Amino acid sequence: DDTDMRDFMAPAIAGLLIFILTLTPSLMAKLNAVDRCAGRYSIGERLLAQCLSAFCIGIVLSATIMLVLGAFGIRMVGDLSVSIILLSSLAMASAALGQLIASFARGHREAMMVVFPLIFYPAILLSGIVLPLTSIPDYLLPISYLFPLTYSIEGVRLSMLNGFGWDVCWVQAAALLVYTMVCMTIAWWAERRSIDDHAASPDDGDISEGRADRAP
Repeated sequence: DDTDMRDFMAPAIAGLLIFILTLTPSLMAKLNAVDRCAGRYSIGERLLAQCLSAFCIGIVLSATIMLVLGAFGIRMVGDLSVSIILLSSLAMASAALGQLIASFARGHREAMMVVFPLIFYPAILLSGIVLPLTSIPDYLLPISYLFPLTYSIEGVRLSMLNGFGWDVCWVQAAALLVYTMVCMTIAWWAERRSIDDHAASPDDGDISEGRADRAP
């Protein structure tokens, strides 16, 4: 096996870049309420559009990263399209995770308190970036698979370094798709519940005005 440390780290660096570059904008866009289509499109349509746009952005990012890695002489023995699709699926799953976090966070500070200590740091330590999953203790492996980065790094390494194709890497691609669907479903439920709660709660201004009208 002629895989060196550069080859081993390359899929992890590619995945980490896409993970950060798609999760953070998705989270910030939701918190900043930049989505102006809320009145014309349903929650599901907006979530789907966000994830599909992240997938398209992921294709551009992953293709660019692969070109850079190739320029540095990183080992690539597998089908390049497998790595690009896996990294693009990671972008889609990361965007869905960002939407999920934003659906429960009440502001930027609370979101950052979740993202950095509970998402980024554990993902860097447990997703196989530095150490392979086989070196992670068994009791921590369930936590490792809570992050989409784990599936992407595992699949891209199998393709780039070992030459496996879709006959093996379809497992990681399917896991990323399921991860995206689960995050989107929970985000849809949380946003739907928030809208229903706001609709059911009485307007404070009307209550105060009513009390003022009844005052002598």
